[in-house]
Amino acid sequence: QYHDLEQRVQIGDTTLQPFEVFHPSPCLGYRIERGGKVFVFCTDHERRRGAEPQHPLQVASLEAEERLCQHSLGADVLYRDGQFLRVEYDGDLGIGSDHGVSRQDWGHSCIEDVLEMAVQCQVKHTYIGHHDPNRNWSERNWIDETLIRKSEQSGLMFELAQAETVIDL
Repeated sequence: QYHDLEQRVQIGDTTLQPFEVFHPSPCLGYRIERGGKVFVFCTDHERRRGAEPQHPLQVASLEAEERLCQHSLGADVLYRDGQFLRVEYDGDLGIGSDHGVSRQDWGHSCIEDVLEMAVQCQVKHTYIGHHDPNRNWSERNWIDETLIRKSEQSGLMFELAQAETVIDL
């Protein structure tokens, strides 16, 4: 059975609003509302950083990023894909190896893009997930420290998602 993405899904007191994100395979994000609280779940989404602004994939990515922003405005919690740092996405630096490779069109976002969007949308607490499996612990610790500083500077909360985390809204 097919569902129109423009229509919300009501399950008891919980409302789900699916929306398309940008990934090589079709993928959805979700805005979930209940009791005045909002949780946005968005994994496997790329804020594409292509050189040609009119390239169809670039246009599609920016449209999906705008949808994500609209659904995230003022959210209490956002879980978003942030697999790479921008230098890794561009291929200027490798992850777990000495040489970089461009990760454009892999369907995953840069951590810097997640932070920028969450600040723009005033998301109260952002969990950055879908970590690159080749990242070593010292790099992850450095990212953790950077997110703590960003949280202190912005008044918003940022952290890398961790397995088995329970979020009580």
